[in-house]
Amino acid sequence: MSVLITGAAGFVGINLVRRFAEAGQSVIALARRPPDAAALRFLGNVADRVTWVNVDVRDRDGLIRVSRDHAVEVVVHAATITAPLPVEKADPAAIVDVNLGGTLNALEAARLAGARRCVFISSTAVYGAPADPTAPKEAATDQA
Repeated sequence: MSVLITGAAGFVGINLVRRFAEAGQSVIALARRPPDAAALRFLGNVADRVTWVNVDVRDRDGLIRVSRDHAVEVVVHAATITAPLPVEKADPAAIVDVNLGGTLNALEAARLAGARRCVFISSTAVYGAPADPTAPKEAATDQA
């Protein structure tokens, strides 16, 4: 099985790359930059099962080309910008371009390549920070 993992150089992505490679899958690791020495050390003896491609998730045509060229069957979309609030406020368009536009591009690449599955990785950051993180959580009530 050929698995495309976006955001492959990130913390979650590199762990997924390693796990899929250890399971014997053909892994296409997509990242904006080539892997650094630490990433290659982390992959260890499975590094030779990984094909690195340098494409930004904002590049729809590039994602489609990679997906088709490698006959991708599964897309695991883990590319994201998880930035602190000051960075989000300074450049919200970049956050939207990567997090929303990149997701749309990954879905479109999966569809056009005929992938049978697309997995989206997210985080609790999508919900924002609580007003008071020290306050106890209220139990949900069913008012139906």
